[in-house]
Amino acid sequence: MWNRILDAFAGKEPAAKPETPEDFLARNPEVLDLLEGLGYDAPLRAEARALFAQLTSSIRVEIVDYAALHKSIAATIARANELPAAAVAFLNTLSSARDPESLTALLNADPVHDQIPFVEQIPVLRNGSVTWTSPARLSLVRKFPADRAVFLETLGRLEALFAEPHPARAEPVRVGVLDAVERLRKDIDRANAYLPTALLFLETRLDEYDAHSIRPRSAERIEALMSIIAGAVALSRRLERPQPGDREAIAAQAASYVARPKIHTPAVTKLLLTLLLHDAVIARTRRVYGASVRKLRMIRDEISTGTYNSAETAARLRRLEDQGYYFSSLVYALLGGPKNPQPAD
Repeated sequence: MWNRILDAFAGKEPAAKPETPEDFLARNPEVLDLLEGLGYDAPLRAEARALFAQLTSSIRVEIVDYAALHKSIAATIARANELPAAAVAFLNTLSSARDPESLTALLNADPVHDQIPFVEQIPVLRNGSVTWTSPARLSLVRKFPADRAVFLETLGRLEALFAEPHPARAEPVRVGVLDAVERLRKDIDRANAYLPTALLFLETRLDEYDAHSIRPRSAERIEALMSIIAGAVALSRRLERPQPGDREAIAAQAASYVARPKIHTPAVTKLLLTLLLHDAVIARTRRVYGASVRKLRMIRDEISTGTYNSAETAARLRRLEDQGYYFSSLVYALLGGPKNPQPAD
């Protein structure tokens, strides 16, 4: 704070906030378009999780028979040796309630994920192992949306996110989410609706989508591009105070990018060129004089504004090498890549 105040008195502008990879993507929609074409769906998944959280947080508990439920909780605690430690702790918390209101409040803390063993979940032996599942009918508690209309509207928004297929994304997991949405929509219309089972099924399908939505080849390209952007942005900040190894780190990012033409885009090419042509990165074979320094500065300015012609820039750099500069071969590989849509005359 004091530095900002002193700078204000001195008539200086506060230091700009360092750019982040998120800032870079926000400034360069072409990169987001490329990522979306590759199947990148982090924004979709984040929105889907936010909508799912709204669905689960809207569920409310109604105790149908308090006395019977309290008795069932006590009976279940007596079978604690059959239950996981977390379930026993939950039951002990519920047993502390002394009236319907306090018990309802405890059950409303997380009504979807916190379920009472032997009441909301019963053990079933399948293929030699025990699986806990919801009974066909529940007589002691109900769990339903506080506002049915808002719940259905939120569910519709979640469904809309997965309405259209994407060529780079796996279709079965998208359809799986839609199936789970439809199952939830049917359950809400049933008498004595109990929705945690359908909500948990939907959560499982969202987990499967998160894990398998992007095809492996596209996922590798997305991961590589995001890694290059993050590394290049971090190196841009570091070059304000160059450190040993920066040149090698920049070359590694550029080499990774050059090797993957499917992820090339002008904005990332420009970013890497700017790094490779930084004073702390370029080498010199002999003393370089003022005219050459000014020419290189002009080339950098063209690149930074995106108003350069790749072939002409490469030719000018080669002439500067005759005058004492030495540029990484990766510079020429990048200039042979995607052309800027606004080439210089």
